Amino acid sequence: MTQLLISNPGAVHLETGERDIVLSGSRPKVAINQITRDGGFDSIVDDLSSLPGEYSLITVERQSDTVVRAYRGISSSFDIYYSCTPDDTVVVGDHFRDVLSTIPIDERTVSDSVAGDQILFGTRPSGSYVNEINRLGHGERLNWLVGEQPEVTQIQQLSQPESLTRSIAQQRLDTSLKTVIQDDNRRKSTATMLSGGVDSTLLHTYANTTNSVSGAINSPKYNSEIEYAHQASDLLNSNHDLLEFDESEFVKLVETATEATGHPLLHLQTTHVFTPIEFLAEPLRRLKTAPSI
Repeated sequence: MTQLLISNPGAVHLETGERDIVLSGSRPKVAINQITRDGGFDSIVDDLSSLPGEYSLITVERQSDTVVRAYRGISSSFDIYYSCTPDDTVVVGDHFRDVLSTIPIDERTVSDSVAGDQILFGTRPSGSYVNEINRLGHGERLNWLVGEQPEVTQIQQLSQPESLTRSIAQQRLDTSLKTVIQDDNRRKSTATMLSGGVDSTLLHTYANTTNSVSGAINSPKYNSEIEYAHQASDLLNSNHDLLEFDESEFVKLVETATEATGHPLLHLQTTHVFTPIEFLAEPLRRLKTAPSI
């Protein structure tokens, strides 16, 4: 038996005559129409590898329900977790907490190296926080025949086979960013999380929005960071919202972010994401709790 647990609301689920396909990534709705659906798994992987952006793929054979395959692109940040429950159910999902919920508490074991990995890397270089749950690595392919051991193969590696001139590198970067970011389906209500650094400032120039937002700790130590965000906003002429929180709230925000993501934080900056999310969600909460008129 196979259990598929997908939490990503942006993932695309496609049922064909041969298999169920779940695709997550930069533009899954576009990518799903550019893959060879009737071909083999390798054909789908080749198609995804040729597209700009990052993608992770899960397929389950419909006729037998006994073959699970998965692929995580070499640069994909979309996780794939897999495990086998005590009753031999194969579980595959995209969220650690969902897959963890299928393992009884008294049957979960944690490696002694987890604490050190979290302190040094903010995550585990491979695997997950629980020994009974595996995580597919970058550029890896999973082939799992139910009742047998899962087979994982490294099919992609980072490489730079050619030397690029500055103009060609700039052209390729420009093409990739336009393709991935300037999506007609993106809502104009989207806002750039603007730190004032090179990455977010550059990405905003491609985004189909004039809105930007920053989350920051209200502390003299970080005044310069706030000023950088203001300077970037002025440079971009964006409609900018600055959302500040007190240092005393930081631990609470870490706990909130950890609860929402379902695992320890890879980056402590993730807490800054939840500050604007809470801010933007507040009008909706007021609307929902407002008395009827």
